[in-house]
Amino acid sequence: FFFISLLMSQTNSDLYKNKKLIRLHSSDEFLLDSLLRFNINSISCRGSILQSELIVDDEIIAWLNNQGISFSVLSDDMEKMILSEMNRIERRKQHRSSNFFSTYRDLTEIESKIELLVEDSDIVFREIIGQSYEGRNISVIKISVENDVANKPAIMINSCQHAREWISPMATIYLIESLSQNFDNDINMMLGEVDIYIVPVVNPDGYAYTWEKDRWWRKNRQPNNNNDCFGTDLNRNWNFDWNGNESTSEDPCSQIYVGLTPFSAP
Repeated sequence: FFFISLLMSQTNSDLYKNKKLIRLHSSDEFLLDSLLRFNINSISCRGSILQSELIVDDEIIAWLNNQGISFSVLSDDMEKMILSEMNRIERRKQHRSSNFFSTYRDLTEIESKIELLVEDSDIVFREIIGQSYEGRNISVIKISVENDVANKPAIMINSCQHAREWISPMATIYLIESLSQNFDNDINMMLGEVDIYIVPVVNPDGYAYTWEKDRWWRKNRQPNNNNDCFGTDLNRNWNFDWNGNESTSEDPCSQIYVGLTPFSAP
């Protein structure tokens, strides 16, 4: 069973055969347009890609060398790097002393954990607030000592808008568990004043895809009209400052594609 599950999990590395992880040693802004035409995979989404770690292939490496652009190779085998990560995850899952937060968890495991937290607590409630493009449920977890009180002030937290950011749902589920299981006077006093709403996985389609097909996939899995490129960056698809000047793109193939219109992604 362990061997079969390991083989299944390793398919998310296939796309990274012969790919490298590099960092540029240049601050020359003229590089940006050229690099963007390659649709490179930038690990960071904030600031200039010139300061980010970049996943590149041999074509980009050759272009950088021909242009005389200096760079460092951080990993010369991205496929091996991903396989190593998945192997560590599987080993930790099989370890007898392993708890839920000892490693990253896939979507099925996250859903099961949420069900347990709801069942085991009188202050944790779950509501389905919609479906993703591929029809997966999107859940909000409400933490409240007075679940039937209307118009109560609330704190809203979401995570995993970007599919590849695996630590974010682990952090929000840890928060749910901590608030529900370490229920003391301070938490009781806080929840007497506000409710807390947490959406652990905003992007379930993309998250599942990172485990099954592409470890570094970032967007959702929504098709783009008249284009072979999939996905919208859900954190660029809000109506506030939609398609602003910082870290956005109108190119459907870009990792930071803003979508056709605000809220065009479910």
